[in-house]
Amino acid sequence: MDLGYISLAMQAAAADQGVAIGWHRMITPMLARGELMRLTDLIFAAPGTYYLTWNRTRKLSPAALLLREWIHEQAAIERAQPGPESCSIEP
Repeated sequence: MDLGYISLAMQAAAADQGVAIGWHRMITPMLARGELMRLTDLIFAAPGTYYLTWNRTRKLSPAALLLREWIHEQAAIERAQPGPESCSIEP
């Protein structure tokens, strides 16, 4: 699901159009404002990983190097922030 669909799902849930599943970092502000409420205490770990990639035969431009460094810094900040404890459900 891409970000646009997730945003629409959260907006629909906030408008009493049903329920939605969202990423912790994305829905926390809506929970804090009272726009959404949790229906359960279940939390699932995200199923995927993101990779920063580029063509190894091509030298990165100074702008690309700055972007890469910034992404690494933001990832380190994100990893340092406390998040919800995840759980799994046995089938």
